Amino acid sequence: MGTYDHEFVTMFAGLEKQLQDVDNPRHRAILKNYRRHGLLEVAGRYKELLAPDMTVEHPHYRLHEGGQSIILDGMDQVVAFYESLMAANAIVMWVADQDIAVNDHGFSGEVVFNAFASRP
Repeated sequence: MGTYDHEFVTMFAGLEKQLQDVDNPRHRAILKNYRRHGLLEVAGRYKELLAPDMTVEHPHYRLHEGGQSIILDGMDQVVAFYESLMAANAIVMWVADQDIAVNDHGFSGEVVFNAFASRP
């Protein structure tokens, strides 16, 4: 198995280990929802991850990459973000490393993504 294959297949192994140690049912539900969200995201199935049973009515994303920050405030901006990824054929990505913290109000994390990108 190549490096990319291994990373793709094991991208949530750390989260699976973290779930084994979480006893709080609310925290487990948040982490499981995050895992499902992530798997739908890397599969390019963003419409499913934005369904009412998967997200809040008014999502708020804070993305930091390459020294720049992007804030997506509301469903319209989040949908536009995913549509821009699809249009750029940039939805083929996977998690290489992640560190997730969870509490009663949600989660935060530092995640390293890898992606294939076509050359211009």
